[in-house]
Parts: sequence; structure tokens; C-alpha cells
Amino acid sequence: MTPTRMMHRDDLDQWLRRFYQTDDFKDYCHNGLQVEGRREIRRVVLGVSLNGLLLKAAVNYMADAVIVHHGFFGRDLFRLTGIRQRWVATLLKHEISLFGIHLPMDAHPVLGHNALITGWMGGNSPEPLGPGFLSDNATAAPLDELLRRLAKHLPGREGESRAVPGHDEQGFRLEWRHGFQVLANGPEMPRRLAVVSGGSADLYESAVSRGVDAFFCGEIKEPIPALSRETRTHFINLGHYRSELPGIRALRDELASRLNLHARFVDVPNPI
Repeated sequence: MTPTRMMHRDDLDQWLRRFYQTDDFKDYCHNGLQVEGRREIRRVVLGVSLNGLLLKAAVNYMADAVIVHHGFFGRDLFRLTGIRQRWVATLLKHEISLFGIHLPMDAHPVLGHNALITGWMGGNSPEPLGPGFLSDNATAAPLDELLRRLAKHLPGREGESRAVPGHDEQGFRLEWRHGFQVLANGPEMPRRLAVVSGGSADLYESAVSRGVDAFFCGEIKEPIPALSRETRTHFINLGHYRSELPGIRALRDELASRLNLHARFVDVPNPI
């Protein structure tokens, strides 16, 4: 068995920043090392979002570092009160470093959330759309088959399929299919797909203007049902948390295989 590698905290920071090309992004936060812990890192806990449950798991695992997609937002000094003060106190008490990788993890062309989701559906010839991608439905799969493929990779509520009461005369029809919220107003076999994880519903109209007839994201807003119906396109809400699982799980595998660190993904399921 190969012995676990020790990596210096600053070397891990540099590796993450290079891997995700963080300098290419204008983000809402600092991407990379956010809270400085001990210098030597062997054990890493990864999760989608920073919270008390994740930190408790990190302490129990005796982690040297925590890496999240949603860390501290704000690029400069911030007001440290309430739960954020408690989070930082826990990190400092146990000398755990915190790393956050936000938009660069959404947009990574191979191991980002959106690239992985696009690949699972069989999309090809991807083009950028914000931090996400447009692609062709290369396998000519109907919408239900695309959802079935995603449900194999994104856990939680997979078995749920039901319609919310309503029909065209009464308003808008929202369904649960394979655990995802669906406004099914487009063609049975979508030709062009768009995937933009997280809070990206504002990109829906732009995607439709570029020929997309099935838009996959991580939130739904009040104007969306009308836009879906009137443009005759599908809108699929994967859930913010679920849509941003792929990239952080892929990073866990990358740290273990390429850097030989003890890396553990901790799932703290979020219904949103």
C-alpha cells in the first residue's frame, strides 16, 4: 500500500488554484485558501457547503483541511459574528485549513459540475454558457431518459414522480420526475441542452435564444413557468445542492489518486 503523502498547506493552495485556473475568474469570493490552519496536510474533508455539520465531521475525522464549493463569500475582510464566528472558531481551535472553490468548480471543462452532468446525459460539442455549457443531445434521448440518467448519479428523491395539480386552462404545470422538478413544455426529444449548476435560472432566457430546448439548473424562480410555457422549452430544476455535488466528489477522487491524500466526501443533504 502506498503511504499517505503529506502536502504543505500552501502547496495544496497552489495546486487547487492551478487546477481550477482561478485567476481566470471574477468571482464573489476568494478561491483557494480562506482560513489558515496547520502547515502539514494529510487528511482532507470535502463537502458542498460550509456548515456546522460538515465541520463536526471534519473534527471527528481529524482532518487537516476542509474543501468546499460554498465557503466564505466576500473578497475582503468581513464582519465575523454569529454562526460564521463559530465556524471560524472551530477551524482555528483544531488548526483546520479551509479552502473554497466556487465558479471555477462550476466551469471546469472536465471535472466541473456542469461538464460532468452534461457528460452523464450524453451531451457533446459543448459551448460555454456562463460557468456552464450548451451541448447537443447526441444520443437523441427523450427527456425522460435524460432524467433517468441523471438520477443514477445525483442522490435523493430518485423514486418520486408526480404532477402538481393544474393544466393549461388553470395555469402552469410543475411535475416531479425521477426526483427533479420539471416544467415539461418542450419537445419529447430535446435537440439542444444547457446545464448551469446552482443559482442560474437568470441564464434560461439567454440559453433559449441560442436554440436550447431543455435547460437544467439548480433553482426555479417565479417568472420561469411562464417563460417555459411561452417558449415551448423544458426547464428542469435539479436542486442547488444536488446540482453541485458532481465537482466536489470528483475533486475528492482527484486528491486521493493524484496527490495521495486521505480524502473523504461528507454528504450533508440539503433539500434546496
